[in-house]
Order: sequence, then structure tokens, then C-alpha cells
Amino acid sequence: MTAESHDDGSIVTLGTKNLLNGAATIHKDGLLVGDYTLQATYTPDAVSDLLPSIGEPADRHQG
Repeated sequence: MTAESHDDGSIVTLGTKNLLNGAATIHKDGLLVGDYTLQATYTPDAVSDLLPSIGEPADRHQG
């Protein structure tokens, strides 16, 4: 996860964390007070990747 400062555009790497019950908490010491845009990337594990996404037909992965 990264945080981009609205003040000067600097990007701070906040870290990586596994989801637990669909959520993750990351703490960053020394992060200055201000407004940031957060960006995170999610990579599903192999089991959940076999399930259809919302709005996709349930038979998408069959034969």
C-alpha cells in the first residue's frame, strides 16, 4: 500500500499486509499530518480466484 501526499506529490510506501476477514491495518511511524491518496493492490489466492466475480455468469470457469 502506498500513500501519495496531496501537498507535494511524494509517495510513501506504507507496507504489505495480508487480509484477515476482508480487512488489513497498516501503521506507519513518521507519516506527516496531511491529506493522502491511498493505493492498494489485491491479489486473490488460487482458491478464491476460481469463484465467479459479481456480475459474471456462474458457469464462466466450466468446460
